[in-house]
Amino acid sequence: MNKYLIILFVFFASFNVRADMSICEGDLAAIQADRDHDGIHFIDQIGKSGRGWCNFSSDGILDKPIIIAEGFDFLATAGIGDNTTGLDIWNNLNRHGQASLLVNEGYDFIILDYNEPMAAIQANALLFSKLIETINNKKTGLFKNIVMGLSMGGLVAKSALSFMEYENIEHDASLYVSLDSPHGCAQVNVDLQNVLQFAAGQLDIPEAENMWEDVLRSNAAWQMLCITARDLNDDPLLDWFKHGRKNKVKDSYNTFLYKFSKSEDGYPIKTKNVAFANGSWNLTGLSKDDLIVDFNESIDILNILADGYDGMPGSSAPWFEMLESIIGDSAEPSIYHQEATFIPTLSALGIGPRGGDIYKGGRDESYWNLYEAALDTTSWPSAEVQELETEGMNQHEKNNYYRSKSTWAFNLFSPEAERPTSYQVIAVNAGVLPTYESCYDKTNEDNSVERVCYDSYDYSADLSSVTDLAKYTPFDSVYVNDGNQEHSDVSISHSEDLYREIKENTRFKIEVLIPAISLLIN
Repeated sequence: MNKYLIILFVFFASFNVRADMSICEGDLAAIQADRDHDGIHFIDQIGKSGRGWCNFSSDGILDKPIIIAEGFDFLATAGIGDNTTGLDIWNNLNRHGQASLLVNEGYDFIILDYNEPMAAIQANALLFSKLIETINNKKTGLFKNIVMGLSMGGLVAKSALSFMEYENIEHDASLYVSLDSPHGCAQVNVDLQNVLQFAAGQLDIPEAENMWEDVLRSNAAWQMLCITARDLNDDPLLDWFKHGRKNKVKDSYNTFLYKFSKSEDGYPIKTKNVAFANGSWNLTGLSKDDLIVDFNESIDILNILADGYDGMPGSSAPWFEMLESIIGDSAEPSIYHQEATFIPTLSALGIGPRGGDIYKGGRDESYWNLYEAALDTTSWPSAEVQELETEGMNQHEKNNYYRSKSTWAFNLFSPEAERPTSYQVIAVNAGVLPTYESCYDKTNEDNSVERVCYDSYDYSADLSSVTDLAKYTPFDSVYVNDGNQEHSDVSISHSEDLYREIKENTRFKIEVLIPAISLLIN
């Protein structure tokens, strides 16, 4: 097996393996969600159970929890690797020794390992919320929780915390950390997806079939991917049915994200929220239609070309080594470019378009179509003309009417942009406008500061000179790499910053501390 397979969405194991991280005991050993999630009522639900992995400090007492949601662990599902365990995740976090240092300082690590990692994100979010509740019932002492998520786990943890706040369930967390999570969307080359389905259908390769049917067409993948390929193996009617189901699965997570969120954008409000991006602001060097993988003269239809998103700044993943391992004996591909974007830097920071459709405010429109249309819009009719021309239209027809008035591009996020408020309200309600802006304070070489507005649809934007970047994202603090790294890497700088954030944001439980202080005073 190609060595790169074991690190795709799975986290590197360090050479200094600790035996202290093992399956938890008691209630934490097997976690069972006790709620159904809203949004997907037409298919059987999975993702309601998992197990905890624990590594407690030397006192053996659960009193300073660091609770972690795992990522998109698909290798076992694809039949090309083993399930990622809590030990694997621990070893990745401990690559530079900071995790062990935290344990030595009294922190207790608990990692959730989903039994169904391909389930809808909101299903595992409710499972993760159950884990937090269980930990809160078991822990002692004065400290609040630290909550983290790796890759997809960042979405799981975010959604779980927001849901608990909405339902007035105490999560008792002071810090939420997202580690290279696709808050926007995750990029997987469409030609690559089509090659896998071709290998599954025409070449009849079992591993390719697993990757195509069970991984790339899973609920979780549909909810995260920027673009999903249509199934070319199905007959038109079946493909139409599956495409409709795919959209419903996508919509369900966005519905859950907005419906169960006091912030109305899916982020918790009782925690400090921190994001780490494994990408940088550097383009990968790929341009649209560049050849990424060449199968020589064996099967020309399998050649893979770059699409418009592969060159964006962001972390990469070894998809093409995985492809070579799966179909290499059949097609003998030559690998040309491994650094195609997987998690765009802007996506990891919560900026820019999300994949899929959004149901918000009772309106149902394609987020991508609305976003593109809004960016093209400039010629606005007067209020009188609007009222006259839209008389008797429903909201769907009105949205189409607004899009038909597009003639030139403007910056949708610029607070200085002159446009009628009614259009801005429509954009917000339809999910086109997030709750943050995309105008930034740029520091020039002479230390002067100028206001710059950037087109958020362009994932290639270089925001390295932006002053206080976090202020323009949904996060309180953000960290970006100097160069584009692999998605599964934890750099030394990120490890150090993560350690510092945890230490600085470890909080006492006020509800416990105040009575104790009162006793001392009295």
